[in-house]
Amino acid sequence: MALQKQDLNINFSQGLDTKTDPFQVQPGKFLTLQNSIFDKAGRLTKRNGYQQLTTLPNSTSSFVTTFNGDLTALGTNLYALSNGSNQWINKGALRPAEVDVLSMIRSNTGQVQVDAAVASNNLVCLVYIDQDNSNLSNYVYKYAIADAITGQSIVEPTFLADYDNSSGLSGGPRVFVLGNYFIILFTNLISSNYHLQYLAIQIYNPSQTTGPTDIVSNYGATFTTSFDGYVYGSNLYIAFNAASSAGMKITYLTSGLILTTIQTVNAHPASLVSLTVDPINHVLWLTQADIISLTYHIYATAYDLQLNSVLSTTLVISSATTNGNPVNLTSLASYGTLTIFVERSKSSFNPSSNISYINFINTCTITQAGSTTGEVLFNRKCGIASRAFTIGTGSFLFVEHQSPEQNTYFLLDTSHNVIGWFAYENAGPHPSGIHGIANNRQGYLPINFPGVSVFGNSVYVAQRYQDLLVPLNNGTNPADAMPSIYAQTGLNLYKWTIGTELTNSVEIGTNLNINGGFIWAYDGYSVTEQGFFLWPETLYKVANGSGNIDAGEYFYVATNEWTDNQGNLFRSAPSVP
Repeated sequence: MALQKQDLNINFSQGLDTKTDPFQVQPGKFLTLQNSIFDKAGRLTKRNGYQQLTTLPNSTSSFVTTFNGDLTALGTNLYALSNGSNQWINKGALRPAEVDVLSMIRSNTGQVQVDAAVASNNLVCLVYIDQDNSNLSNYVYKYAIADAITGQSIVEPTFLADYDNSSGLSGGPRVFVLGNYFIILFTNLISSNYHLQYLAIQIYNPSQTTGPTDIVSNYGATFTTSFDGYVYGSNLYIAFNAASSAGMKITYLTSGLILTTIQTVNAHPASLVSLTVDPINHVLWLTQADIISLTYHIYATAYDLQLNSVLSTTLVISSATTNGNPVNLTSLASYGTLTIFVERSKSSFNPSSNISYINFINTCTITQAGSTTGEVLFNRKCGIASRAFTIGTGSFLFVEHQSPEQNTYFLLDTSHNVIGWFAYENAGPHPSGIHGIANNRQGYLPINFPGVSVFGNSVYVAQRYQDLLVPLNNGTNPADAMPSIYAQTGLNLYKWTIGTELTNSVEIGTNLNINGGFIWAYDGYSVTEQGFFLWPETLYKVANGSGNIDAGEYFYVATNEWTDNQGNLFRSAPSVP
């Protein structure tokens, strides 16, 4: 008998049934149901969709959220979707980041300066100036090796050489990763001569060392660190100030620890030296600075990687010291242009008759063709706190804000944007007891600033850290107030990771709060920091006032204040009375 087909009416009005055995579900009930709506009894209707959104302007957005019900995309910029025009509106730059910190050195002595280099096997070598355990009035060079992930000590703090405690002309040590070695460059005073030496430490067997070995036995030591190095490819390029006004010299050390012939760069002495490489044009840049007859000069010289001349020594800046002394120098090069960052220090007078130094950072440029630009302000009341570096297409620099109350490190990009801050009230200041600190023209990091180690979108940097014990605020004139009491200094290793994959957000208080190196806030108009980084400092009376208040002694405090697009009032912490 042929199969007889028969229509079966199924009533769809019964909806989902997720509690019954899937094999026993009665007709008219569903295990799953997607994109359907019930608008008439017994009939399923396809759910209406949405119009296609316009494509985001770039591919950096990695996180989508809402603010006041409007779609918002977060990446290197914040984009808000305009529903009326179906367009993404750029509301401002955003730099998501996070920081991890490891305590590396803590002891009963005080550290003055630090540099660090991280190898591909996650070992970090720290070199630093520390107090001599046998005589705390003297200082020595030390190095230590640890695991950069866990902080586990691999090589305990080890004596390297004596600091020149009589004259303070030693400068600070630097460390680099070259092939299978940590290379430490440092000054060693031997029989009244300053030697520039290196110690090579095997990365995969840190107990094995080579040296110290002389690079030169007539190094021109200064109160600052008048040498620098830069690793590119399999070479460590080294530039240094020669003794007896012999000018600037340059050489390089290969990964096989072969030192090439030392060349003369120019006859100009230098107390500040910076090396960097243009990775696009493969050009090595040397920048140097010094003061002669109350005028400071900055020179730049360019070489190929075999130290053949590309650009002879060229004067970039010449300026009177009344505009601020140069106290630190770093540089960055790309696409044939060298950008120089110079920290300058200028004394200022305050009503308490104390001289204070206001440091600021300027930038200037020079091309391979020798074209220069004048100095422009990069950042006020900050000092250079690291070598300048690049991650991806971005360029960055750590700086230190220094003040009597709020010593703090900041990470900036070269477009002046703050990426993050750390060690609030615990960064510096550097002690004045070590010989040479008082004679070095008031740099915020006076002997040497640390280098950086970049891996992908992460950067490692070591910094000094002071643990605040007792913050004193006795409610009197700041000029008469006692300084805060700090514990001994220590050394921390910071790992900053910059990337949009770290983004998260939450909408609170009519603000979209976004994580990062600090809390960002979006109010529907622009992206800013949530609140203020610092409270007002160095406030003083400029003249006696007049009015009808009773005679007496009055104290005032000030706050930074602003109102956002949502009407929220933000105030900083109050100043010292």
